[in-house]
Amino acid sequence: MQDFLFRQHEEGVAAFDTNAVQLFVEGIEREKLLGAPLTAYGRIRLARDLLRMAAAFGLVKGQPLRRFAQVTIPDDALLYALYSLQGELPSVSRALQSRKWRLFLLTPSAVERELLNLHQFRRVRYDHAGSIRELSLHYKSVQEFARSLTL
Repeated sequence: MQDFLFRQHEEGVAAFDTNAVQLFVEGIEREKLLGAPLTAYGRIRLARDLLRMAAAFGLVKGQPLRRFAQVTIPDDALLYALYSLQGELPSVSRALQSRKWRLFLLTPSAVERELLNLHQFRRVRYDHAGSIRELSLHYKSVQEFARSLTL
């Protein structure tokens, strides 16, 4: 679903409905990404459920036509994602390019803007000069960061 929403968002689609998501569902079904073939009603149901999930996360609003909601991602959510990516990806450039940011509907340049904001408020240390990027996080792991949120 993240690919569908991200593509719609990037293409500037103002509104979409269950039928548009149903085409997406049919595409992933053709690619055999689902465990078993769906019935016609199953495709509709999955498309509705995916839209319902996106609405529950605050990414879209409205019915029957869905529109993108103006989402402000909390700094702690961005930091949690950064800490999670820190262990997976060895370089800052690769972390910025990660497809996981699509969950937040963020492009690499938008992620970099968020990093600059976090740097400005001293939540991270982020330096960028030409093609060299350096990121320093205050905690050693996602677990330490999560613990810090509970204190």
